[in-house]
Amino acid sequence: SWTKADDIRDFEIGGITLGDSLLDYMSKKEIINYEQKHYNLNSKFFETQYPKSKGLYKYLLFHVKRNDPSYIVHLIRGVNIVDGKNECLKIKKKIVKEIKPLFNESKFQEGSHKHYYYKNSTQYISNFEFKNLDSVRIECMIMHDKDLKIHGDIPDTLEVSISSAEFEKWINSL
Repeated sequence: SWTKADDIRDFEIGGITLGDSLLDYMSKKEIINYEQKHYNLNSKFFETQYPKSKGLYKYLLFHVKRNDPSYIVHLIRGVNIVDGKNECLKIKKKIVKEIKPLFNESKFQEGSHKHYYYKNSTQYISNFEFKNLDSVRIECMIMHDKDLKIHGDIPDTLEVSISSAEFEKWINSL
């Protein structure tokens, strides 16, 4: 269930929102041990994963600043595995329809493109961008057979994420 969000920080994924300290949900040891190691060791942010399923999501992932002792959340990503493109797009459409009225003040965009890392796979994205450049994103990540041969058995996923403007600026500069 979704609640009216006047500010993106009122929008929660798995009971967690932007600006929360990840230390309220995980120990420092868990945060470090579950780092996903997608970025180099001197990057501004790193990604970590909640150690078990939470709420509606099979996986919860977070981006926090590498040198922040409070581990303030700048991105939350709820992920579920789906059975292919058609199922994912159907669920994504339903989610977008449900949350669109909550974000009347945002700029809404939809589209698809190849993934930056999985070069043959496609992301189908619906994005709500706010005036301060924070964003809410609903995405289907559909893996291509060529990428599966290179990277192994990676499932198709439906993802719902919220991110801060600071994180968006950083990730778009990579």
